[in-house]
Amino acid sequence: MVAGAVPAVGLSDYNVPGWLFILAVLAAAVLGAVLLLSRRRQGRAIEELQHSTSHVAAIVDSAMDAIVVMDQDGRVVQWNPTAERLFGWKAEEVEGRLVSETLVPERWRLDHEKGLSHFRRTGTGPVLGKVRELSALHKDGSELPVDLSITLAVRDGDRATFVAYLRDVAARQRAERIQGVRFVVASVLSEARSLADATHGVVAAIGTRLRMPVVALWTPTLGGLGSDHQWAAGREAADALLRVTATTTLSV
Repeated sequence: MVAGAVPAVGLSDYNVPGWLFILAVLAAAVLGAVLLLSRRRQGRAIEELQHSTSHVAAIVDSAMDAIVVMDQDGRVVQWNPTAERLFGWKAEEVEGRLVSETLVPERWRLDHEKGLSHFRRTGTGPVLGKVRELSALHKDGSELPVDLSITLAVRDGDRATFVAYLRDVAARQRAERIQGVRFVVASVLSEARSLADATHGVVAAIGTRLRMPVVALWTPTLGGLGSDHQWAAGREAADALLRVTATTTLSV
């Protein structure tokens, strides 16, 4: 029979003491328990990491600031919903694109690339950890003022990840300019010696503080509204417009 051709094997054939066998069994059982516990702990650690990652992702997505994550090559890795609303690009449109071609106005792109190259050589950068006010590019080509802060999130050998926080400051700038106009106008009115001086000073203050190229004050006159007071940032460039404005009456 085939079964008879296979001899029975027991401990006595290998001259193994019974106590050593029992110890080996106990050691295997302990090792199995340790491995099982390790797997459970590892599983919990993975679950905690996943939960933490989801939590961080939720914070990034709900942040009031635009958050842009960039790799050491200057390409977009992550783009949160606030960045979508502020700059007009959807996340799937910009992932993998160069930040310099997406957010940086053309006049500053060379400086941006030089800064990245300097970091790759030295591991340092003059803009890291600082807040700067500058202009960022919208998808439609327009520019908007932002506060920019860049931090180094990860550095692993020659690989690096940067996180940029951008905040729209257009509303703040407008409020500051309007407040400045109020102060200047109050000063002009307190020092003016005549109505003409006061009017001219107020018109000039509005144009200067609000950065308007041309300002005209229209007042009631015979037949409608006329403008006796104009101001222009560049008189020569706006000369024709100023002449037309001064000689035009608006019907009301």
